[in-house]
Amino acid sequence: MLIFSKKNTKISECFYEHLESVAECYENFEKFFEQLFSEKPDADRLKSIEVAICNCEDEADRQLRRTVDMMKESFLPLTRSNMIAIAQVTDEIANKCESVARQIYLEKIAIPACLNQDILDILKITKGQLA
Repeated sequence: MLIFSKKNTKISECFYEHLESVAECYENFEKFFEQLFSEKPDADRLKSIEVAICNCEDEADRQLRRTVDMMKESFLPLTRSNMIAIAQVTDEIANKCESVARQIYLEKIAIPACLNQDILDILKITKGQLA
């Protein structure tokens, strides 16, 4: 957990809200693949999960911009640039979730069944790293 002074509590809250949005986006991404790999994938359910991923990614972007704006007036320059870099790299997770889910849904990409369990395992391991 990052340590913030009392005067930077609002920045801390924004920073962690951004992380929570990215985690929510990833959870939806995992649900997307679980639905995709189910015995009878439901196209409407896939679409609703894809939309949820997009919404979470949009919220993560809004929170990232708010966090960066708030940091412009706080912290020493090196600390500020490091924290912004962490937030931006974290935001890339949400961006990739959105682009992969959208591409699979819109292009109706067929993933070979022999890869399904491996992909689900990788998603679970990755989720553990985000916690």
